[in-house]
Amino acid sequence: RLGDEARLQDLLARVQSRCEGEAAAMALLRLQLLHYLSEESFVALQRQAHDEAPTTPLHALVSQQCSVVYRRGSAQQQLQAALLQVTHLALSDRFAAARDLLLMARLQERALNADVATGVLLNRAMAQLGLAAFRAGAMVTAHNCLDELVNVGTRNGVLRVLLGQGSDAMHEQRAGEEELRVLEERRVLPAHMWISCECVEACYLLSCFFMDPAYMLADLNSIYKVSAVFKRAFARFQRKQLGSAQSETVTRVMTAYDAILRSE
Repeated sequence: RLGDEARLQDLLARVQSRCEGEAAAMALLRLQLLHYLSEESFVALQRQAHDEAPTTPLHALVSQQCSVVYRRGSAQQQLQAALLQVTHLALSDRFAAARDLLLMARLQERALNADVATGVLLNRAMAQLGLAAFRAGAMVTAHNCLDELVNVGTRNGVLRVLLGQGSDAMHEQRAGEEELRVLEERRVLPAHMWISCECVEACYLLSCFFMDPAYMLADLNSIYKVSAVFKRAFARFQRKQLGSAQSETVTRVMTAYDAILRSE
């Protein structure tokens, strides 16, 4: 349906240009269709819809639409636009710019009492910012970005819910009913906008090993949270290995599991 989204983008632009009162709302809708794209996919979609390359680069177009919302939108619209911009910057590997926008606009503080949809946008922005920090080698920042999100999600089995991608429970219960599961999840969020929960958990767990050992030992709660993430990964691994012969890989996982639980 990406081609349909490119045509919808054109329709929103026409409404935006003709209806001054709806400019901010249309700009926010355009951001929702643009923020997760790469420059390459954006150019390809525009070529498919118009048989020519776009005249405005994706990053500039996203900035333009954000400016419209910042000038004319309500406080909630401005907050949502800023979160979408953080996500876009993180996906584009502009980690420093995404981090600075999050901090200078105090987005986490402002989203504390926001509605559910805005909360999901914040969680997705923090996940993408954490992954961008991980790719940039900023492990401490990656840990801090993913810490609360992953541990609340993993302890309660709601990481998919926090990211607006359906239910962990639904995913586990219907793992054998592939067609029904895929249909249910597509109704929640298009597949091209998913964030891999396994990737988020793995990057968080790896980032923990770059934290100062003194900090980890001083804060026993941090050790517990790392253990919670590892327990979840270990449980999935154990289910896959059920019935198979003991191997060197199984031994290594068991050893790592035991060491983390003993805070080593």
